[in-house]
Amino acid sequence: MRLLVLAAIGLAVVAGSARAAGRPVGAHGLIALDWHSGNRSTLVDHELSGVVLGQTLATRAVWYDLDEAVLLAAGLSTAQVPGALHAAEHAAIGLLPLFATCDRWDIGGMSTVVHPHTGCPTVFVHDGHPGGAGFAERGHAVLIPWLTATRAAIVDCKCRAGCPSCVQSPKCGNGNAPLDKAGAVTVLGVVLESVSGRS
Repeated sequence: MRLLVLAAIGLAVVAGSARAAGRPVGAHGLIALDWHSGNRSTLVDHELSGVVLGQTLATRAVWYDLDEAVLLAAGLSTAQVPGALHAAEHAAIGLLPLFATCDRWDIGGMSTVVHPHTGCPTVFVHDGHPGGAGFAERGHAVLIPWLTATRAAIVDCKCRAGCPSCVQSPKCGNGNAPLDKAGAVTVLGVVLESVSGRS
């Protein structure tokens, strides 16, 4: 078992959630994920008592969380949300190397419909190096152009339901499922509309 601990201090972007908008950056703490047999599950015990088996990676991440009601109002069904978040995560990982001096193998990600620290749908893109390597910080610094390019790459891809050029990942621990290409366009549109409106 490999344990990944993300220290996402200082890189929060909150989209569409009045409840979350007042939280100070970094208030979410640590995110712990357990990869076992190719399946990811969020560890509920953030203290990690009795759970630290195998490797631990403390790193940095950029993330956004969304109010599910905003996603539903944008036209997504509850059943589409997991695949939409997952596809948006993959596409963002694939495009970050255009904005940060990295390779997609230098970064990773995680998306979930209800994250225990944010309490809502959340997408993370994290550095794959101990302590971070500056890729997440760079992603945060260029968030609007990065996510705009990510959305455009999905829209411009001629495939019907998702392919390696847009939302599939060669390193997905979930076997590229679920993925919702059209839903990812909606998610990224909601995020961009929210962050573009801020000064």
